[in-house]
Amino acid sequence: MLLNSLEKEGNFFFKNRSWIPLIFFILIIPFLILQPNKNYNYNNSIWVIFCFSVSLIGLVIRIFVVGYVPRDTSGRNTQAQVAECINQTGLYSITRHPLYIGNFLMWIGIIMYAGNFSFAILTIAFYVIYYERIMFVEEMFLQRKFGEQYIDYAISTPILPYKFKNYRRPNLSFSFKKVIKYEYLGFTSMILSFVFVNILLNYFELKILKLDDAFLIILIASVFIFCIIRLLVKKTNIFQIEER
Repeated sequence: MLLNSLEKEGNFFFKNRSWIPLIFFILIIPFLILQPNKNYNYNNSIWVIFCFSVSLIGLVIRIFVVGYVPRDTSGRNTQAQVAECINQTGLYSITRHPLYIGNFLMWIGIIMYAGNFSFAILTIAFYVIYYERIMFVEEMFLQRKFGEQYIDYAISTPILPYKFKNYRRPNLSFSFKKVIKYEYLGFTSMILSFVFVNILLNYFELKILKLDDAFLIILIASVFIFCIIRLLVKKTNIFQIEER
């Protein structure tokens, strides 16, 4: 049955969503080789800042979600669906899947910086299919667990955030600890993605492995921050999250 097929694909994508996007950092190489955009000025400061800002907005959306969610709901778990309640406040009051909207913006900023139209179309198409399946299995899980309560929520809350008048303030206080603990990996991955694309663009343009000075400074700072947070998370209780 089609529903079973969609659920099977969605579960596969859900369990492997931490590494599947890495495929596109491999695919971008043949696109830049076979379809080079000779008119693309990837060193334009305004364009670089714009692309980086789009990805940063996506990260901010994730931060806003993660900082307010209750325990055992949204997260980076990949083994199984987890939900002790239905998130209906904050960004969840205007869209059912704010984390994936944040992910999309983080992706699209990097894709725009790559400057390859065909690659952008392929990646966006994959994103739609990829997250549509994940959204499907998540919503099936929530409907089975919460029944009419989730159905009522889904009816009144769209996937795309256009009902801004429905916004409800989060019930919980913002947790900086939770944001730092769970989102420093996403921030570092975003920086490394831009760095990787910059190296590729420089290589295909200049035929040398080179990282622009601005990206080098950002990379050094990001790696330093990553190491500090990683050490604190693994070796101390500073980022221990209180149950709430």
